[in-house]
Amino acid sequence: MVEDSGLHEDWVWQESRRLVLCRPDASHAVSLFWRHADDTFLCWYVDILLPFRRTPLGFDTRDLILDVVIDPDRTWHLKDEDELAWAEEQELISREEAMRIRDEAHHAISLLEAADPLYSQKWISWRPDSTWPIPTVPDGWNRHVTPHLPAAR
Repeated sequence: MVEDSGLHEDWVWQESRRLVLCRPDASHAVSLFWRHADDTFLCWYVDILLPFRRTPLGFDTRDLILDVVIDPDRTWHLKDEDELAWAEEQELISREEAMRIRDEAHHAISLLEAADPLYSQKWISWRPDSTWPIPTVPDGWNRHVTPHLPAAR
């Protein structure tokens, strides 16, 4: 495993389009991906994370390692279970935090299986307004600190 230096670099996303959907106070976000070249829907991708919170620069969150990848036929698999186990073994996160992260992944899967609107066909066919400007990252974005994991809900 390569250790993350914590540094950031500019990078242009080119292979696919992504739409991120999240609910207030939710501990996961659902992304939809399309291949940029031919607009083929690729998958839903569920990031387990700290709930988004408003900041002076926009929104802040923190990724919590485990993800759920859902194919167009709605079959799914967990991604990065090995990284979550490693973080727990290294005591980077507690056993209780790891359990909450796994529970949230299974909660997201239960929403998929219950036909939650975030997994609706309408989002697969949604396209942004072509007149919308491309957003830019504001100065100072990297000086904002995200808190540690919240207590169990």
